[in-house]
Amino acid sequence: MSSPRVYVAIDGGNSKTHVVIGDTEGNVFSFVRGPGSSPHLLGVPGTIALLGSLIGQAVAKAGQPAGQLLDRAEVYIAGADLPVEVDGLMKAVGEASWAREHRVDRMGEDRLPHFLYLLYYLTTTPGWKLFRGVVLRRLPAL
Repeated sequence: MSSPRVYVAIDGGNSKTHVVIGDTEGNVFSFVRGPGSSPHLLGVPGTIALLGSLIGQAVAKAGQPAGQLLDRAEVYIAGADLPVEVDGLMKAVGEASWAREHRVDRMGEDRLPHFLYLLYYLTTTPGWKLFRGVVLRRLPAL
């Protein structure tokens, strides 16, 4: 049996950023809250630096080795609305080498709020299971 995949899920907002480290068995190892990570305020390099710092804190809090390459990064950033903005962040996240796989998307009124979308995505994508202790109602496919 293969070992569980370890991921980072990020909700980057204008006023705060949440980072979670968990695995495919449904374990949540750590949660870190930090300041806003808007690329409109910090620039893409500043956003990536802040996220990298928060991921480092979350990895340490989870008891994982520093610099560990995670299996997947799900990054949602407020204000990354245009395809060129998402593409720029997608490239920068890939270059940061936090995880073997990554996806960057935006959070907004047409998306499920905050971690609900992250939970939904991670629990309905093949290979990702429901977090222990979190019950989600059935949601429409996005």
